[in-house]
Amino acid sequence: MQAAVELGQIYRSLFDAERIRVFEIDGYRVRVADAGTQRRPRWMSILLLHATTHTVAGAPWRHGYVKENR
Repeated sequence: MQAAVELGQIYRSLFDAERIRVFEIDGYRVRVADAGTQRRPRWMSILLLHATTHTVAGAPWRHGYVKENR
């Protein structure tokens, strides 16, 4: 299930404690930076941002970021 990506949303890495915030959306890519410090701005594929930690079939995602519920 693809997340409905919006400006200002925070995502956490599936593998470590990294958190990112969405700053710009351009088609199938988003501009993100570290959530706390706003450092390391970069573009990434919108397909790396997930709404849940598991796919629709129930398998865990192997890469990307999951939306934080705040």
